[in-house]
Amino acid sequence: MLALVFLLGLSFSVSAAITVTIVAPLDAAKVDTIMPVTATMQATYEIASVTGTIAGKTVAFTFSQTAISNRYGGTPGWMASVDLTGVTRGTYQLVVTAVDAMGATASATRSVTLDAKPKIEIRKPVPYAVATPSINLDIGCVDDDTGCGISVRAGTSMYGATGAAVLTGTGTAAGTVDLTAYIGQTVSLTVTATDSVGQIATKTLSVPVVDTARLALQASVPGRIFDVAADRILYLDDTVDPQLLKIRNRASGADTTIYSVAGGNPQKGYLHPNGVLFIAQPGNVLTTRIYDWRNGSLVDVAPASQWLWPLSNILVKGKYAVWSGRRINDTTGNYEYFLRDLVTGTDQLIVNAKGASVDYNGLAADGTVVYIKQIATTCVSCQFAYNYEIFSWKNGSSSQVTNGGGLWSIGPFTDGTNIAFTQETPCCSNQTFKTMFWNGVGVTVLADMGTINSSGSYAIANGYVAFTKPGTSGQLQVWRRLPSGTLEQLTFFSAGSQIDTISDTGAVTLTNGGKLYVYEVGGTLVELGSGLQKRYWLNGELYGVVGGSVFKIDRAATPSPVTTTTTTTSTTSTTTTSSSTSTSTSTSTSTSAPGTTTTVVTTTTTTLPSSSVAIALEQGWNLVGNAVDQILSVGSLFGDPVAVTTVWKWDNSNSSWQFYAPSMDAAALQTYATSKGYGVLSVINPGEGFWVNSNLKLNVPLPVGTLVSSISFQDGKPGALKPGWSLLAIGNPRTPSGFNGDLSAFPASAGVIPLNLTTLWAWDNPLGKWYFYAPNLEGQGGTALTDYITSKGYLDFSTNARKLEAGAGFWVNKPQVVTGTVVE
Repeated sequence: MLALVFLLGLSFSVSAAITVTIVAPLDAAKVDTIMPVTATMQATYEIASVTGTIAGKTVAFTFSQTAISNRYGGTPGWMASVDLTGVTRGTYQLVVTAVDAMGATASATRSVTLDAKPKIEIRKPVPYAVATPSINLDIGCVDDDTGCGISVRAGTSMYGATGAAVLTGTGTAAGTVDLTAYIGQTVSLTVTATDSVGQIATKTLSVPVVDTARLALQASVPGRIFDVAADRILYLDDTVDPQLLKIRNRASGADTTIYSVAGGNPQKGYLHPNGVLFIAQPGNVLTTRIYDWRNGSLVDVAPASQWLWPLSNILVKGKYAVWSGRRINDTTGNYEYFLRDLVTGTDQLIVNAKGASVDYNGLAADGTVVYIKQIATTCVSCQFAYNYEIFSWKNGSSSQVTNGGGLWSIGPFTDGTNIAFTQETPCCSNQTFKTMFWNGVGVTVLADMGTINSSGSYAIANGYVAFTKPGTSGQLQVWRRLPSGTLEQLTFFSAGSQIDTISDTGAVTLTNGGKLYVYEVGGTLVELGSGLQKRYWLNGELYGVVGGSVFKIDRAATPSPVTTTTTTTSTTSTTTTSSSTSTSTSTSTSTSAPGTTTTVVTTTTTTLPSSSVAIALEQGWNLVGNAVDQILSVGSLFGDPVAVTTVWKWDNSNSSWQFYAPSMDAAALQTYATSKGYGVLSVINPGEGFWVNSNLKLNVPLPVGTLVSSISFQDGKPGALKPGWSLLAIGNPRTPSGFNGDLSAFPASAGVIPLNLTTLWAWDNPLGKWYFYAPNLEGQGGTALTDYITSKGYLDFSTNARKLEAGAGFWVNKPQVVTGTVVE
């Protein structure tokens, strides 16, 4: 027994193996000044400690269950981070030593090369810079050795820039890079720095690229622009922590910081006469706050002590704002909506009701607010026990605007007097939608959208309304309603368009296929280049914001200039014979010596400008014309059966009518036309007139093209006028007498009226009468023409100063000439 006790008190020897494996860094690896190290241990006894030594520095390791990273998260191991700051670059031995509970030790060694990774310095461009379409770059490389190479590649791939480098350098890469190939896009500039031992650092810049043909730079700021006014710019400098919300004075260029709170996270903001109304959200939606920075002081509009959280969809127009929130002690679940006077800083309750909401264009600059709320219904068969109806709030009182009778009225926009909104069948299956208009008296339908949800796809300002309407293939076309009630179709693209903005003068900006367009009232559709991020109308001018830059946008149409070429030829002979296909030819003859005649022929060729013409349609029958050199698709222009009943064109060659009715499909149209002896009308060629029986008062723009000249109908030209009755149209304004004269290849003698026409007729829709002209009566002189017009009850072109204008059509009857005899 004593022997046993003795043996139990002894320490005895057992083989104590320790295996140290360095997982990272790998052998011969290049490491940075901060070097992470991971290792695993295999040992009989518990590992008591692990240390690492390199370049005279020693660190202790800690154990972690996920020290060795893998795709499943990690496995157990020992880890440490060695700070080699101040150590000269070169090759060093890393020694990791483990000690177990019995005091045994084991080590593993790795050879590593200390070489700091290169660091990229972006000196230019500044944050939120824009390429126009070139951009200046100044990029440096900071490294612990010389010879750091820099390359910059450009591209739009989601995987970064690819392809050849657009800029290179050693230590520094500086220069101007042309990004014209990326106009209208945001390009990725990938900067790669490679040091002397092959270590690589990368950084990617996102740069919007614009074409400045129509853009004039007004201001640039080093941050994200929230709002623009004539005198100020509100922007967020998010390159620092905390982020800084600033106001830039456009006149002086000075910045004022109005909000700087760690983690404050400003979301959006709007300039107003006394300052800025903005949203900050430090955390989730429950932390949202509304602030009014006014006259240099920050006001918490909805304090957290009273409000559970305010909604972030604040609206600002002029001196007014709408904000909403839910009170902490509220048990109804309703949100309260307030109108805030930004000059006085006071709030007034608009509505506190179930289902109430104000859309993002439901506020007008005069403080009028339109909103929707739920109204209980007694409809037994209805899916829902309520409707959504629209109300207008003004000067402290509300009035109901709609009574949908089972339909929901939503998405109201207002200009203070008028309201555009959507009327839809109740949610949520097989819904149909209509875009509606309320003018303070009654409601009318602007567009039957079918199954296309039109909510918000309209804009309203100062009595003008822009709205979308399905085209013949369901694509959305943009229309405009004028304060007079006239409807104009603004686009005819094969792909759908979207409304962007509308100005107080009715100018509409819209987008199609990644391009921005503007259509002024009485103007044409003008392409403005690639779309910018946001547009503003300020004092009647259009501005665009992209990145940190504000541009003024040139909206002017730029038709091709009128080009006139004059050639003078002098020929001396006893006889001169000439022919001409020019616009006009004048001949003067003089005698310079007995038996010798000098004839000077001056030829002037005029190219009419490129233009777009709008056809004005009244309700009823309209005689109009295609005054541009583009073939018109009748189905595309007049395919809306609500707007148009029928379209007719006279076929001079076959002495018959061609007919189109948008209410008929192709088969029915063909059957009807054949039964009547008509042709099916599909196109209107340049220079052709035609009839439209319209249900509405409309302006229909024609495609942009060169205007048709009256001289194109001269004999010998491709479009020479044929004998008999023809429906015509021209682009250069002419009196009937002038048009008759233009049909002569050479001017008639003074006082002679050529008989190129028998009669010419134009229709006046409002008066329901014909304008009449006959060159033979004009040639009789005196009052022969006016007496005849008066006796027949026609209208006189001269007396009413009426010309043959672009967009109008007119009848002509050209006499047939047989062996020198005019047959009328």
